[in-house]
This record gives sequence, C-alpha cells and structure tokens, in this order.
Amino acid sequence: MPQVLKSEVRDAILVAATARFARHGFHGASMADIARDAGVSAGNVYRYFGGKQDLFAQILPDAFVASFDEVLGRRVDALAALDDMAVLDAEARARQAEFLAFLVAHRHQVVLLLDRCEGTVHEDFGRRFVEGLVQRALAAMPDASPHATFVLTRVFDGARQTIVAILETSDDPAQVAGALAEFWRFQIGGLAALQSRRDR
Repeated sequence: MPQVLKSEVRDAILVAATARFARHGFHGASMADIARDAGVSAGNVYRYFGGKQDLFAQILPDAFVASFDEVLGRRVDALAALDDMAVLDAEARARQAEFLAFLVAHRHQVVLLLDRCEGTVHEDFGRRFVEGLVQRALAAMPDASPHATFVLTRVFDGARQTIVAILETSDDPAQVAGALAEFWRFQIGGLAALQSRRDR
C-alpha cells in the first residue's frame, strides 16, 4: 500500500529549505541539512520533491518573482511620479507600505532572490534588480550628470545588500520594518538630492 504524503511534512520541508537556501545559497544547502532541519530523513525529502532544483522551484516559483517585480515597480513608479521625493504623497506612502509588507512576509525568499541564487534560473536577479532601479532613476532625472549611472549603480547595489542584511538580522517583523523604514528615509533623502541637482 503506497504511503500517503502529508501536507504538514511537505510544509516543514519547504520551511526548512527556504531558511537553509537563504542562509547558505542554493549550492551551500544540502538535502541532508534540509532534511535534518525539517526533522525528516533525507530519503523522505525525495518522496515529496524530485531534488534540490525542484525544491528550489517550489520556493521561488516564477509567480513569486513576478509578484516581487510588480510590488517593487509600483513603489518605484510612485516615487518617480513625485515632484519632490523627500515629500511622500498618499500613493507613495501606500506603495512603500505594500513593499514593506511584502518584504517582511517573504523575508527568506527575498534574501534568496536578491543575493543567493547562484547556479539557478534566477542567478541574475540581483543584477537585474539593480539595473532596473538605475534605469528608472535616470528616467526620473533628465538632467542627471554623466556620472549618474556609475553612482546610482553602486547606490542601488548597496541598497540590495542592505535590504538583504536587514532581512537577515531579525525574525521580528517590527524590527525588520523599523530598520527598512530608517534605511529608506536615508536613501530617499539622497535620491531627492540627486533629483533636485542642477549643473552650475
């Protein structure tokens, strides 16, 4: 008689794998470690998932990546529509809250997506994240200096790394939300200064 797969076991494996991938990356996470973290045998993991690639695909499906892009895009578009990024209107505040809620709710997946996907179909996501932000920022700054691309690339790569570090720092949603809000106040102030810059 075939054994019945249990949803609670599958969920425990997914939770353990998500945390392990987020900490160690795709290559650094072994199926044996994932099984141990989930409290099951390594053989049992293969009853639920075809292998590490299959497990990874369940954690970061294309639909999740598309959702991240959409939420980020709405936030950036709301900022770009402002005359003064230092003064957020209701739409910009709503989109910031939406993005923050997404990051907090999907903390491990976001860390994995932004920084730990080497060797997977999403390995270039961190680079694309930075490039997309640079392109959107430049579109909102028609009088940007010739150095803007260089500077913005480094600023947004730093932002990517800072978001990852904040999401890794605490399991407490309030702590994560507070640190992200503080970081964004700092970052938006700098972007507002660039936005208002005029060559003399």
